[in-house]
Amino acid sequence: MHVRYPLATPAVLSLDPLDHVMNPFDFSWMHGRRVSVALSEPATWVFSLGDACAVAVECPWRLIHHGRITMSSEDHLQMYGLKSAIDAGAKASSFIAGRVVTSVIVQAGTADLILGFGDSLRLEICPFSSGYESWSVSAPGSARVVAQGGGTLQLMRTVLINARPGLF
Repeated sequence: MHVRYPLATPAVLSLDPLDHVMNPFDFSWMHGRRVSVALSEPATWVFSLGDACAVAVECPWRLIHHGRITMSSEDHLQMYGLKSAIDAGAKASSFIAGRVVTSVIVQAGTADLILGFGDSLRLEICPFSSGYESWSVSAPGSARVVAQGGGTLQLMRTVLINARPGLF
């Protein structure tokens, strides 16, 4: 069961009662955006969507091209018999360069986040922990969605308070 956000308005494709967990979170603003990848040491991957919007990832991710794993966070700095270590961020960026997000899926129950880039390429972000936060999305405005341990999502909003001088 999952919630898919196609190019038009967000829609629930499943009638499963568990899907209601993901319904309040609208990721349709991601559609049409380009993604770049960077690693923020020690272990946070940042998939930038422009305009200060991004997906910060602290769990495994993989890039699927034509149904096969093309690159993953686990490949980063591996040699695999090559002359130099793999830069997974650079490789992933080269695969998605020039493409735009065409679909967003959040898997109910696990909070897997899947960004589609057309028919043959997708980025799968796969939470593995029942306790730690796995990924967070900084959305336009002040919204932030956090994938919590166990596969639930939490909406957080930043509120700017006009503090009086000397208050802090």
